[in-house]
Amino acid sequence: MAATAVSGQERSSDLMVAGGLAVFITCMLWWSYFSWVSEYLEEQLSKKLGSIQARFARDVYSFLHFLIICGIIGVAFALSIEYALFIGISAVLVWRADKIVLLPRLIILIASIAGVVLSVGQLPVLALTIISLSLLLINIIEWKKCQHS
Repeated sequence: MAATAVSGQERSSDLMVAGGLAVFITCMLWWSYFSWVSEYLEEQLSKKLGSIQARFARDVYSFLHFLIICGIIGVAFALSIEYALFIGISAVLVWRADKIVLLPRLIILIASIAGVVLSVGQLPVLALTIISLSLLLINIIEWKKCQHS
């Protein structure tokens, strides 16, 4: 879809940087969930029994995951909305699993959304760079945390 959106554009360094950042953001979103959140949620599900397990599975793998899917689809409309939904809802999933607040994730999310809002009117590459760096920072912080657990 993204390739179709730029297929008629003249090739430029800005277009190449934006395309590269879009791919980087996609990879970082994937990593932010599958590097540890998905496994953590599976572990939490296996610890629960009966109706508690059923409610947890309903909330985490149905209702809340639907919002992540909406976030992924939202990339076609607005990258910052997709990013905020994906990162924010993944933090809600972990909170729902075990009442753990991913404070660094939330702080970085708020700061980066503020940066994106302030970048309105600037080159789109600035917003892509802000989101890319924030995702990289989230993944580094959480990866180091997982390595020490």
